[in-house]
Amino acid sequence: MNLPFFLSRKIKFGGTTINARVMQRIAVGTVLLSVLVMQLSFAVMHGFRNEVTSIVKNFNADLVVQRLSFNSTTENSPIENYPKAGNLIQSLASVNHDFALITKPGIINTGKEIEGVVLRGINADYDSVRFSKFITEGHFIRFGEAAPTKDIIVSTYFAQRLMLKIGDKLPIYFMQDTVRVKQFVICGFYESGMEDLDMKFALCDIRHLQKVNYWSNTTASSILVETKPGANPEQVKEDIQIALGDEYAAFTLMDMYPQLFDWLALVDTNAVIISVLMLVVACISMITVLLIVILDKTQSIGTLKALGLSNGRTIQLFWYKAARIVVRGIIWGNIIFFVLAYLQTHFHLIQLPKKDYYVSTVPILINWTEVIVIDLGTLVLCMLCMLLPVRIITRISIVKVLRFN
Repeated sequence: MNLPFFLSRKIKFGGTTINARVMQRIAVGTVLLSVLVMQLSFAVMHGFRNEVTSIVKNFNADLVVQRLSFNSTTENSPIENYPKAGNLIQSLASVNHDFALITKPGIINTGKEIEGVVLRGINADYDSVRFSKFITEGHFIRFGEAAPTKDIIVSTYFAQRLMLKIGDKLPIYFMQDTVRVKQFVICGFYESGMEDLDMKFALCDIRHLQKVNYWSNTTASSILVETKPGANPEQVKEDIQIALGDEYAAFTLMDMYPQLFDWLALVDTNAVIISVLMLVVACISMITVLLIVILDKTQSIGTLKALGLSNGRTIQLFWYKAARIVVRGIIWGNIIFFVLAYLQTHFHLIQLPKKDYYVSTVPILINWTEVIVIDLGTLVLCMLCMLLPVRIITRISIVKVLRFN
């Protein structure tokens, strides 16, 4: 039988003073709170990263390929035979899908209001399923085989600003050598949650923009690339550069939205700092409570030593007791964390201003490996910190304790 472990379950701390019992409860509560805050911090961190990355990924793709140009215009240089470049990209093992894109600035003129817009011309290969998550009203573009469809999807920002409705005709003017106008019909409204996207872009059939630019039907300004699950975008970027040559450049989401990912990195840093602080608080609390308990049980320690229990086994007794406190705090911290995560995920209790945080509610994403690491890390670190206060037991003199009594 493990005598120290047996005694740690039987001995009742706080028998001579209420402070010891109170401190134990405080220690359990501190460990509980520390674990809860750490788990929530990392779950929210992963939630934000997943949601925000999904927004820009669903709106674009994992990578964008463009032809290098040294002209000073705001439009990209044409990729005159994008099917050939697309086939080279598609041949890469880490690429799942690619499709053509043309971006073209224009002016919306409703007769009462004028607003600048950037049209994104897409074809039937575009991943409509992912973009459909943004559609708040209407439907996605319905592509025709013979003639380009007049369907256009604009953001709710434009809809509110220009008082647009589904089915409205929307003339868009293009400033070139001569002013050209294209008549579209609104088929849907979208809202991504990112003002930089919603205040700028509208989606239409790529064939309209090919005609406006006097391009052939195999010409595009960009190629969007979707990678296979688990692929490293940076490695895919290098592979594309090698496959296409120096004439082209590939850009990851981090290249296209550096400020956004800098903000996400700041969120990651905050989560780490909060976790370190909570670990420090938990360790200090456990050291304090164990010191109080040891001082409270000086008489019991002296008696146990007099009965033949060695310093090492006496230290194990209190070490086991501290472990029970820590484990109890970790278990309750996890229970409360999972309850809060469930409630937030299903009932969205905590709301956020979407224009500031890109999402309307606090996102939660549980990383099970991280949950286990946090629990084990808390347990190991707290128990290592217990090695210092339990050394006081070796300084307790049997003679002095029994003489005092």
